[in-house]
Amino acid sequence: MNCLTIGINDRIYVSGNGWSPTGLSTPGAFQESAEEDLSPFIFCMDANGNWLWGTYFSGNGLSGISDIQHKEGLGIVIAGSTTSTEGLTTEGAYQSEMEEGG
Repeated sequence: MNCLTIGINDRIYVSGNGWSPTGLSTPGAFQESAEEDLSPFIFCMDANGNWLWGTYFSGNGLSGISDIQHKEGLGIVIAGSTTSTEGLTTEGAYQSEMEEGG
């Protein structure tokens, strides 16, 4: 774990980088398994520490999450870095491909 934030209804959002390719995500997650050996993850717990959901957040390169915040009206906002050229965006994203030169 390297970052956490408290959101609406005292939900706890945690991010980090893990060596486990499975076990941190929940069914139907954005990514149910890790793309790389050391993969970023995000999970959410309620105020009592009960696991609500989790997902991996990696692409085809090295990635890392350096901060996570919950912003009312936006949801979860993460900051980090990646060398991945695919696998990190969803349809309709502001920028779906890495610019030339990173």
